[in-house]
Amino acid sequence: MNEDKKMQVAVFRFGVISDFVTGAQMSRAEKTRLLADKCARNWQIPFSEKTRINRGTIHRWCRLYRGSNEQLKSLCPRDRSDKGRSRAMDDDTCMALVCLRKEIPAATVPHLIEKMNQRKLVTPDTILNNSTVYRFLHQHSLVHSAEPYLVDRQGWEARLPNDLWQSIVVQGPTLNADGSRIATHLIAILDDHSRFVVYARFYISVTLASFLNAFETAMAR
Repeated sequence: MNEDKKMQVAVFRFGVISDFVTGAQMSRAEKTRLLADKCARNWQIPFSEKTRINRGTIHRWCRLYRGSNEQLKSLCPRDRSDKGRSRAMDDDTCMALVCLRKEIPAATVPHLIEKMNQRKLVTPDTILNNSTVYRFLHQHSLVHSAEPYLVDRQGWEARLPNDLWQSIVVQGPTLNADGSRIATHLIAILDDHSRFVVYARFYISVTLASFLNAFETAMAR
């Protein structure tokens, strides 16, 4: 790709992220909604057959632009170091995989693929499989970890608020009602990133209806 084409790609990428990097005043909810809209739409990407852009790619473009003191050239695509060979993964997926590998160096290949899919770091037109990921890690000397059994797996958390919620059910106090003892249970919805309790309530039965009530109330809030 020549310099003129690279600049066309950079201009396109800036158009995608401009809402996030030009100082426009938006609330967190507005940014989240706008990001979801951008990931859901179909794009005419210059010199590419792909039509979708994932959240991780948009975040990466924002970091590149801000980290270069807002230089448009920072959004130009890099020359491939493996010209002449076909690849099953595009540049954005490869970079995300390298970052994830460094974050959890002892993870197995299937675990890496699972995390890539959970965090939506794989471009929509890419399907990861064990052999493709292993070959990529081997080419970049990322197969083995120096201390594979010392990973703190409890240290992971979702990247942003509302990326992941968790629910817990805890036995609560027993009530006396007209001589009858009624057991209660606390159902709580927590945000994984911030640990914020989105909603919590005591119920007299642990049923699907109780959980749906807690979840729907949390979503409404």
